[in-house]
Amino acid sequence: MESIRKRIIIVGSGNAGLISALILGNKFPHFFIEIISSDDIGTIGVGEGSTEQFRAFVDFCRIDIYQLIKEAKATFKAGVMFEGWTEKPYLHSVIKYMSKHIGDYYHHYAYAFVNEYPFNRLTEHSCWENKFHERRLQQEFGMFYNQFHFDSVALNKYLKQLCIDAGMKFHEDKIISYKQKKNGDIDYLVGDKKKYKGYLYIDCTGFRKELIKKIYKVPFKSMKDYLILDKAFAFQTKNPEDNYNLWTLAKALSSGWSWKIPTQERYGNGYVYCSDFITDDEAVKEINTLYKQDIKINKTFKFEPGYTTKTWTHNCIAIGLSSNFVEPLEATSLGSTIQQAFALASFLAS
Repeated sequence: MESIRKRIIIVGSGNAGLISALILGNKFPHFFIEIISSDDIGTIGVGEGSTEQFRAFVDFCRIDIYQLIKEAKATFKAGVMFEGWTEKPYLHSVIKYMSKHIGDYYHHYAYAFVNEYPFNRLTEHSCWENKFHERRLQQEFGMFYNQFHFDSVALNKYLKQLCIDAGMKFHEDKIISYKQKKNGDIDYLVGDKKKYKGYLYIDCTGFRKELIKKIYKVPFKSMKDYLILDKAFAFQTKNPEDNYNLWTLAKALSSGWSWKIPTQERYGNGYVYCSDFITDDEAVKEINTLYKQDIKINKTFKFEPGYTTKTWTHNCIAIGLSSNFVEPLEATSLGSTIQQAFALASFLAS
């Protein structure tokens, strides 16, 4: 009974499930963590960028950042380059010296706005030219960057190995039913192969919402009236360049926007659009024209932006895409997952 009381069951072995497992495992090393994976659940696998929360996750879990860069085929990310949204390209990159403030007053940005500084004066100029001093890569000075681009599949493989090294158990199984207690809590989950019993169950099954929706029928709040993009496709292209961009490219197109993310071996690309304004064939044609080649689509999605109205009910918690999908295929989804896992760890420790 003591082991059951401290056992956490995570359903879903995508990056959301693995990140949650590592954060909880580092916060509570005495807990038993089991992760159920299934080919039926799968992974999205196109979110190849991160926000600054990723560095907090890496540091908290004592992950070797240099090893992670190697294993996840990562490149540095200084921000997001918005092209076609305004008259001139805008690089969104918050840097420390301009973020200093007096009270709540950010005087550097205020001075720049009042004097109508050009966009490239609001960020570190070297980022626009993909340049930085080599000392920023030297371990004795500490890693300078907090954000990265990476191969999502390679990252998932590396995070899974970290979970295994930490003694966490993986089960390849499909959840087919469940048993609830009289108070509504989940008593145990029933898979094809065995039963899974714990005191806390975390739903990281993405859009399927295997627990939070199918067991507890928690409503989904749509945001499609405000975020009208509803379709996307992803594809890869070669990277013939010797130097990688230090930023994600977000390019405005006729009916949405496209992303272009450099990893060590290739570019991860995609087009997010609104089907009310463009057909699938027209969207592919627009991308072919932009890239001057016939692209090969890896994955396609139809989605509805929104959020689960109650992410924690009884002893079941939804984290990641099971919880919300407000920004289509953005790095902020991974950042939200990390913040959710940290919030859960803090609550359980209180």
